[in-house]
Amino acid sequence: MRYLLLLAAAVMHYSTAFAQSFSVDSLSANDICGNSNFLVFFTDQQSREDSYTAEISIVNFPDFPMTPVVLGTGTGSPLKVSLPKLIAGGAYQLRLRVNGQYSDTVAFTVCNLAGKKTVDAYAASDLTIWRNQLAWAGQPSHKDSMALANDYEVYYYDGNETYQVTKNRVHDVLPTLENGVMSWVRNFSTSNTEIYYYRDNVEKRVTQTPGFEFHPKISDGVIVWGSSGKNYDVFSFDGNETTQITNDAADDAGPEICQGRVLWQKLVGADYEIFLYEEGSTTQLTDNAYDDGGGRISDELIAWVGYDGHDNEIFVYKDGEVKQITNNDVNDYDIRLSGSNLTWQSFTSGGSTGQVYYYTFGGEPENISAYTAYNSGNARISGNIVVFDAYANDTYNREVYLFNGTSTIQLSMDEGDDMLPVIHDGYIAWTRDMHSYITVFQVDTPCENLSDVVGEIQVSHDTENNARVTTLSIDEQFGASQYVWKVEPMRAGVVTAGGSNNASLMWDDDFTGDAIISVRSINRCDISDLKSITIAAPTITNIEEDNQFQLYPIPSNGTVYLKTSGLLHGSSYEVLTIEGKPVMRKVITNAESSFTLNPGVYVLRLLRANSTSVYKLIVY
Repeated sequence: MRYLLLLAAAVMHYSTAFAQSFSVDSLSANDICGNSNFLVFFTDQQSREDSYTAEISIVNFPDFPMTPVVLGTGTGSPLKVSLPKLIAGGAYQLRLRVNGQYSDTVAFTVCNLAGKKTVDAYAASDLTIWRNQLAWAGQPSHKDSMALANDYEVYYYDGNETYQVTKNRVHDVLPTLENGVMSWVRNFSTSNTEIYYYRDNVEKRVTQTPGFEFHPKISDGVIVWGSSGKNYDVFSFDGNETTQITNDAADDAGPEICQGRVLWQKLVGADYEIFLYEEGSTTQLTDNAYDDGGGRISDELIAWVGYDGHDNEIFVYKDGEVKQITNNDVNDYDIRLSGSNLTWQSFTSGGSTGQVYYYTFGGEPENISAYTAYNSGNARISGNIVVFDAYANDTYNREVYLFNGTSTIQLSMDEGDDMLPVIHDGYIAWTRDMHSYITVFQVDTPCENLSDVVGEIQVSHDTENNARVTTLSIDEQFGASQYVWKVEPMRAGVVTAGGSNNASLMWDDDFTGDAIISVRSINRCDISDLKSITIAAPTITNIEEDNQFQLYPIPSNGTVYLKTSGLLHGSSYEVLTIEGKPVMRKVITNAESSFTLNPGVYVLRLLRANSTSVYKLIVY
């Protein structure tokens, strides 16, 4: 489904001959950000058949004069229009001229910043993103008695609130993040670092070695990292077990992971080569006399930087073949990859002028930062959208820019520096004002038409911790941004998912018999058909009262009281709406406490060290 903006062209003072209408089709004609291609359709038959010369005029009052962009001469419809330089928040107009006569205008805005959020941080670094979640290393408040003057801790922002994940007297840095699962490096000394893993509010120490452990990367909950040991090797950890992927006399470093496939660089003779680990076997992808490194891997492509004897160039690997995609007189480096699209930075040999390039497999590299003043860099990519920072044309401030596949848009115009942007699935964040704040912004990205839900609904009854809960899941669907679950009849229980492809069904204590569980995938353009399964309610017998955790009264008139035993201190609980939206998360520190909720039905999840229990709350 596309949003169409239809417009009857008014007769301008030039002539009454141009009284036909035209329409403008884009992904969002009122807010151009994720896509700035227009298709202009003539809706009058005569204008489609007659020859014409057409131009689009862009007006950004009061900063820019009317600047025509000539599209060419033709006899057909539609015209494809790619807009020139745009600035976020700008109000523009588009108009059409056919054979010297002008249409009325279509008004639109660019990257409407009304939904922009600011997250407080102090000395934030190593910013990473997963959808609207963020993680970073930063310095705690000076009021924190545990903090050293320059101590760095890991922080997590869940889309609503910020949580300090670590609290100690050593540095925790280089976090990586995927849907609430995190890993980071803890610096115990100048000669020792270790890897930590965080999931469901539980922190695990993964390594305990005398040397260095390096920046972890994550995919599907599995992390990989490099370790210095006797020589450098690559390891992985799936949340329970550690696997050593390399074990030889050569140095292995810089691992990346995507869906179980691990990429790294190995010292072979006098230079580094690229290696791939997949389904238990290892393949050497390069074999030459020069260094290859800086590799990245996605579900569709592998890319790396290779030295050609003169400077660094970009190479890609797909379907068993290696392709060189740059051959120039500049140094290309810092690859970022998403699907079959990639971006990188280039510097002239011995120079300091950086440019950012964009490439889709099978196409040609495109300089997407040519109009900015200088030193464009720190590019990141998600889908076909690239964000980067650069010094603005008329200031010494660093600003953030967005390339949406056709046009480059300036996102920030603040005093001070906006820099180090990150992006995932349409969400963008960057630091500003000496890293004291993090700006979060969502882009209206292009989306896919959805097919029927693929795969079967997986069902698992929790018989150990809480027999009233059934875990549901479906494979991630191509093009889907979220999922909607439901149970019929409604009296069977409550489904919570928060838009995820994983859900929990908390059965009503009095319900017996069969229930129909259904799920559909959605994005802002399309809705899939339902996928359904019929399951029987689990038999609940001999359920003992949980004396460690009590909620009362249920139902409540607004205030809910908690009574816990000392065994639960340090555990946490979170309250969700019936739709799965987080309401609050708190750590249990006292034997008795309370909280207040608005009227409605909620789900409370008690997060113990080794288990999770679910409770239904009714507030009237």
